[in-house]
Amino acid sequence: MAGQIREMNILRGFAIFAVVLFHCYIINPQTWPIFYFVYSFVGNWVLPVFMVVAGFFSVKIWDIKTVPQYLEFAKDKVRRLAIPYLVLSLVAIPIKLMLNSYSYRPLELNMLLQDVFLYPGNHPIALFWFIYTLFILFIITPLFNRISLNKATFAALVLTFLPVSTKLFLLSEVIHFLFPFLLGMVIRRHYDKFVALENKPLLAVVAFLVLLLPTDIGNVVVPPRLFSLGIELGGIMWALTTCYLLRDSRYLGTIFENIGIYNYDIYLLSWFFQTAVRVVFYQMLEWDVNLVASLMALTGIAGPMLISKYFLRKFDLTNRFILGNKPAKVQVPA
Repeated sequence: MAGQIREMNILRGFAIFAVVLFHCYIINPQTWPIFYFVYSFVGNWVLPVFMVVAGFFSVKIWDIKTVPQYLEFAKDKVRRLAIPYLVLSLVAIPIKLMLNSYSYRPLELNMLLQDVFLYPGNHPIALFWFIYTLFILFIITPLFNRISLNKATFAALVLTFLPVSTKLFLLSEVIHFLFPFLLGMVIRRHYDKFVALENKPLLAVVAFLVLLLPTDIGNVVVPPRLFSLGIELGGIMWALTTCYLLRDSRYLGTIFENIGIYNYDIYLLSWFFQTAVRVVFYQMLEWDVNLVASLMALTGIAGPMLISKYFLRKFDLTNRFILGNKPAKVQVPA
């Protein structure tokens, strides 16, 4: 089963760790170059990798054949994605209003409904556009399973080259991420072939070197979209091979696997912790920017894990409506 593939669970932790690092970057002349390197490096591949992981664990979408099956599937995704999206949006709104003067993207109440439902790229929580996009992908993908998965994936690849830039319902992002989402399903179906690949360390090194290619040089040699696609595929290969190699690691593999258990919780909650650290310690107290960025990385991972483990997952109400987990089964007395 997919859930028993250790390296993919490691990849979940690896990917969310990269997302948290990405959101630690603070524009400041005194920011250490390493933070800018991580910001620019991670931003090229981490979201496609997230989509591959989501697709990998969702390959059973292609088994949905009837309307009742589809409705049950859609209901599950409303529980898992849409309800936490709406609940945490409501939680974030008063916080955002109180901190509006410190916000990089001040909240406008007259645009709130539009930003949450129509143009989520402007959502009060910057990360939440991705949850919206993932929900749309889950809802529309079963409609394609009348054709083979390989054909659908190729069609999605072609669609990524279309010049679509509409922000309404994040359609441009949906079109862009449909390919890596379906690619994750293809990888799941043929995962035994990936496992059988030899020289994975060499593949990881080559993929890493691809990720280091300068964007301006690459765009001169090949068209920009083709170059960015190559970078995304290189990032996917690097992440897959690296996490496969980490599965036998006594320390790193275990750390990322444990983080991976809370990967969705971290994605939902890290904004609250990272924003609090940035506002209080950087904007109010004017601490050193690099110390603050380091604290943002630490709290962005540890904060959600701790509050989830010791509070949110303990109570059925918070577990269901904030984290999107299934309700606890009621034990019927014998």
